[in-house]
Amino acid sequence: MVGSSRRIEFAPSDKHRSPKRSERGRVCSTFGCETVLSIYNASPDCCAHERMTVKTARRL
Repeated sequence: MVGSSRRIEFAPSDKHRSPKRSERGRVCSTFGCETVLSIYNASPDCCAHERMTVKTARRL
């Protein structure tokens, strides 16, 4: 907090930085799937065919 105004100040944002985009018109790479992918999806697959990763807890 800053002074007595009780206002929280945040770090400057990247307002001018646009999100990474992929090429338009890409199709899911899974054989037989015709789903057109979003320009914001960097994966070669749609969400139905996305390769899942499993994260395990780190033991102490």
